[in-house]
Amino acid sequence: ERDYLDYMNTEWWATSERLYRAQPGLFFRDESWLDLREQNGKGIYWARGNGWAIAGLAQVLEHLPQTHADYERYLLQYQQMAAAFLKSQQSDGLWRTGLLDPKVHRARETSGSSFITFALAWGLNKKLLDDKAYRPVVTKAWNSLVTSVTAEGKLENVQPIAAAPQGFDPHHSEPFGTGAFLLAASEVYELAKH
Repeated sequence: ERDYLDYMNTEWWATSERLYRAQPGLFFRDESWLDLREQNGKGIYWARGNGWAIAGLAQVLEHLPQTHADYERYLLQYQQMAAAFLKSQQSDGLWRTGLLDPKVHRARETSGSSFITFALAWGLNKKLLDDKAYRPVVTKAWNSLVTSVTAEGKLENVQPIAAAPQGFDPHHSEPFGTGAFLLAASEVYELAKH
C-alpha cells in the first residue's frame, strides 16, 4: 500500500537527516553517539548497525520503483556507504565492530561483516557497483567469513546483542549472525554464477 511506502520514505529521511553523515558515508547508532569519539578522534560508527542500514538500503532499492522521486537519493546513499566499507575493510577481509578505529577494535566480527558482504554482493549483482573495485572486496570478505564456521557448522566471531562496538568472546554465536551470513551466502552464490 502506498501509505506504508510513504511512511517508510518519511522515516528513512528523517533518520538520515539526524544520524547519517555523507562523509564518511555511515550512520551513528543513535543520537547519544553524535558527539562521542574513538580513541583516534574519529566518530564511533558501529559495524553491525551500519551493516543493517546498508542491507536495508539494498532491500529498499530492490522494491522501490525506479520512478519514485527519491530513488536516486537512496541509490546515492547506498553508493556512499559502499565506498565507506571499501575503505574500512581490514586486511583479513572483515570489518571491525568500530569501523573507523580498527586498532582499538581488533576482534574479527561476522554479523556486521555478513550484512555488509550481502549488501555489496547485491550491488554487484544488480550492476550498481563497479565490478573491478568491489568484487575483490566481496571475495575477500566471503573467504574470511567462511573461516569463522566451525566443523559443526556454527558461525563464530559474532558480537552478542549490543548497542555499540565492544569486545566479546570470539567463540560466541547468535541466530541473527547466522541469518546475516546466509543472506551474504545467497548473494555471493548469485555473484559466483557470472
